[in-house]
Amino acid sequence: MDAKFHNKNGGFWKYLESEGAKHENQFSDAMMNVDSLGAKGMAQDGPFSKFNRIIDIGGSSGSFLRKVLNLNPKLEGVLFDRPQLLNTKAIRSFYSAGGKY
Repeated sequence: MDAKFHNKNGGFWKYLESEGAKHENQFSDAMMNVDSLGAKGMAQDGPFSKFNRIIDIGGSSGSFLRKVLNLNPKLEGVLFDRPQLLNTKAIRSFYSAGGKY
């Protein structure tokens, strides 16, 4: 991102937020589509089983984290993203009533 854009708009995330929910949803959908480019293979091949907890920072809907946790049921997963992304129906369906995947 160039400095002029950053200075004028406050950075990418501020700009996206200022454009409204439609643009944020488009960006989130685009990131979820990146999943199809190899997330399943990364989840299968990654050395995740040697950890106790996996933290997905900027994980949007949690689709990658879900893949990792499905393959490694003993792991605890933490999904971290901007509040407006975490408060969606897709995210709420990710968790059980007790707040755990």
